[in-house]
Amino acid sequence: MFFRTDSINLSPVLFKVSLFLEDNLVREQEIEIPEVMATAQTSQIIAQVAQDPRAMRVKFSREEEIWDQFENQKKILPLSIDFFNNAYVALFPEKFKENVDN
Repeated sequence: MFFRTDSINLSPVLFKVSLFLEDNLVREQEIEIPEVMATAQTSQIIAQVAQDPRAMRVKFSREEEIWDQFENQKKILPLSIDFFNNAYVALFPEKFKENVDN
């Protein structure tokens, strides 16, 4: 899960927001805020991108430290979420077609 939503978590979380116009990176920012606020922030950004008439994509990424019980060591797990607005999907439909082998 990108952010925990099962409880109110006030621990800070560091994540990166990458904003693309078509396939060009136009803005990238690292944000560190309490996790409960990060959930609201990502929802707000997604809503803004969804309403934009331009072909836009936003990517949220962060790393989470996990315990690998098979190797008995800590590991860094990369996490990311991509959101594409309708204009982006219309402009690049080939990126969203399912690969179905007959």
